[in-house]
Amino acid sequence: MKILVTGGAGFIGRWVVKRLLQDKHEVWILDNLANSTTANITEFAHDLNLKQCIQGDIKDKKLVAQLFENNSFDLCYHLAAS
Repeated sequence: MKILVTGGAGFIGRWVVKRLLQDKHEVWILDNLANSTTANITEFAHDLNLKQCIQGDIKDKKLVAQLFENNSFDLCYHLAAS
């Protein structure tokens, strides 16, 4: 499945991403890094199923619209919060 994880670099999000990658799903991460760091997801850097890690905000309507227009996501885990 093609899956977007908002807040994927956060405490809970990184564990969700890890499991999804272990299960061989294609994963995109959207995170503004306000409450997280890229260090949380560096272990996935070489995983070919991690398609993209975007530093951005879910409140950016243009960015989110572009993500959904350019990718046919099967699922979105919304874990972003401030």
